Amino acid sequence: MMTKGRKQISGEPRRIASIALITLVAWLLQGCTESEVGEPDRVTAEITGTSQMALSSDVMEKWARSCAQCHVAGQAGAPRTGNAEEWSPRLEKGQAMLLEHTIKGFNMMPALGYCMSCETSDFIAMIEFMSGSPRKESMQ
Repeated sequence: MMTKGRKQISGEPRRIASIALITLVAWLLQGCTESEVGEPDRVTAEITGTSQMALSSDVMEKWARSCAQCHVAGQAGAPRTGNAEEWSPRLEKGQAMLLEHTIKGFNMMPALGYCMSCETSDFIAMIEFMSGSPRKESMQ
């Protein structure tokens, strides 16, 4: 059936498009397993030992699903969690600036750091956790 102004894809191109769509959906969902959401993985557990700050379990889950993607291994220039040397130049600019960069995005870091469910207080706690530096000034 043809809709006015639209072409239907049929045959081999349709099969390829269907396979591509299924592959894309499977790839996007591959990280959504119950075990990953239910408890932090081994790497996250190791990282928590490098920081002197503690996160609530809810915020730790958010951190593991978002911030950890880059801040565990230092991907795209992200300062590694618990590495004081990498966090020092950023902390010198002020924790309020770190919060602003987190919310608006900065360089390779996307806005909200991939955490669409995070509140400002979550971001503050995560910055303190990753940098190992408690708040010295108001971030809000």
